[in-house]
Amino acid sequence: MSQNITFSAKDWRDIEIIKPMLLDGKSQLEMSVALQLRRETVNRKIQRWLQTDDFELWLKQAWLEKYQKVDNQTAFDALTKLLSRMVTQRREVKEEIQLTENKTIDINVFTNDEQSILNEAARILERKSPSRPDSLH
Repeated sequence: MSQNITFSAKDWRDIEIIKPMLLDGKSQLEMSVALQLRRETVNRKIQRWLQTDDFELWLKQAWLEKYQKVDNQTAFDALTKLLSRMVTQRREVKEEIQLTENKTIDINVFTNDEQSILNEAARILERKSPSRPDSLH
């Protein structure tokens, strides 16, 4: 899942502060106030973090912990929403990759000489096929 995304030490400290706020259902605006950052900066950090293995591991562990307790419905609902979004994004990425592969893969099983022979044979067959009348009488 990781796409070679790098974080500074401050980014990781911010992410560690963001994690419990996500569990509490805090908005990005509330997170930005707590971190003293612009909301857009918080959004960018979260979006980059979502693409890392750390996010997936955190999400699975947090969901499992809350699932076992289920005494904090807000956290459970927030985690379930995040897990659902992650699964949907993965499916979309897989579909996008499959679509790209279908468009870019070109498998030629013939050498240039073999292809040339086949093309010549097709031209000969076209010339020998009976012509069809343009209209019926």
